[in-house]
Order: sequence, then C-alpha cells, then structure tokens
Amino acid sequence: MGPFDALLLDYGGVVSRSTFELLPLIGARHPELAGPLRRRGTLGPEHDELWAQMMRREISEREYWGRRSAEFGRALRADWDVRAMMAWLEDGEIDEAERLRPEAAALVADVRAAGLSAGVLSNDLAAFHDDDWLERQEMLRSVDAVVDASVEAVLKPDPGIYLIAARRLGPTPE
Repeated sequence: MGPFDALLLDYGGVVSRSTFELLPLIGARHPELAGPLRRRGTLGPEHDELWAQMMRREISEREYWGRRSAEFGRALRADWDVRAMMAWLEDGEIDEAERLRPEAAALVADVRAAGLSAGVLSNDLAAFHDDDWLERQEMLRSVDAVVDASVEAVLKPDPGIYLIAARRLGPTPE
C-alpha cells in the first residue's frame, strides 16, 4: 500500500453541507424563518449568542441545536426537538443530493476505486436522525465504515473515537 490505507471524513460540514448552510436554502420558501435565520453560528448576519455560549463551553452543541430547533419550530408553528427539525429539513425540504458536497462524494468514489477504505465519522447521526433516515442515505451505504460517536458514547475531539474509526477501517493509527 501507499502512504495511506484509508480515508476518514467528518460527515456534517464536510461530506454534507452543515445545517447552517442548509437552512438558508429554505428561507425563500418559508419567510417566517427570516428572524431565526439571521442567527446561524458564524454564518448569520446577526450575532448568535447561543453559538457564542457553545464556543465558550457554557452549553453543549446538542443544547445549542435543541434551542435552535425549538426556535425554528415556533416560527413554523410546530413543537420541535432536534430530530423533528432535522426530519423536516433533511427529509422533506432538502434531499440528499442537494445536501452532499459533490467533491466529497467524488473523493469517496475515487478512494474506493483505488481499492482503499473510506469511512465517515460523526458526533450526532443517531442523536439527530432516526434509523430509517440513516438507512436511506446512499453516501453512508457507500463507505466501509460509519462511526457515530453518539452511539459509541465517545465524542469528538476525544482521540478514542478516532481509534474506533481506525479499527473499523483497518489501518493502524500510526
């Protein structure tokens, strides 16, 4: 083998466009989201104090998304948790082809064609999506390993989750 035996990509923000990138795509269809969409982490035109709290580690990323999901739900007259928002956004509003970064899909295809292993790592696949959604994702089916830290109970950036991914993909961590 060459210098690398496998490719491991983060799912959210690398393989798939981030939720912050996806939300504005539906803003024109849902003008009632104009207010909440102004606060989107570092991508919104207004300061996002919840994001700042998360960056200062005063709240967790899951708490951030829980609060944002409730806010987006209220704007659409719905009672949402994170899973409800993600189901609405990623099942009803934006399909997988629109969510995936084409360059990430091409890279995975090239790696697989070269006979190397490819995997995806995420902190929150099962925490944010149900099993039915996970099974329908072509990208997740196209890789050798999907490592979900929410299932493993070891979240990034803990090195343990990367060791789990390395074991599943085959190469030694070195």
